[in-house]
Amino acid sequence: MKKEKTILIVDDEVKNVRLLRAILTKENYNLISSLNGEDALKIVNSNSIDLVLLDIMMFGMNGYTVCEKIKNNEETRNIPVLMLTVLTGKEDRIKAMKAGADYFMSKPVVRNELLDRVHSLISHANPGGPSRTDSCGNC
Repeated sequence: MKKEKTILIVDDEVKNVRLLRAILTKENYNLISSLNGEDALKIVNSNSIDLVLLDIMMFGMNGYTVCEKIKNNEETRNIPVLMLTVLTGKEDRIKAMKAGADYFMSKPVVRNELLDRVHSLISHANPGGPSRTDSCGNC
């Protein structure tokens, strides 16, 4: 039997969490949500998470910091992080990638694009393998 994948949705706007849940519920994912970065990190550290959908602009700890903490932790660094945000500038994308994000998507999300990216990131995640920063091989 195929293991149900777990996605953590992190956004301080309840309406955004509800929208993402509505899109993903029919896809047979186990969905967990958090309204802030601090709680999100606790969830990531105490659950088996296969993907994090992470807003950037949140009260308290922003998404960049949450992403950096996930990617700098030996136990969680291989969890793919998809940043979702209203920010659309090139510098925002660069900052997200420097924080360790695996992908950046602007809001409002397009349902099919989100589903395709979620499936791709989960399918290509390798929790036991090298992190994205150590995968150089012969470097």
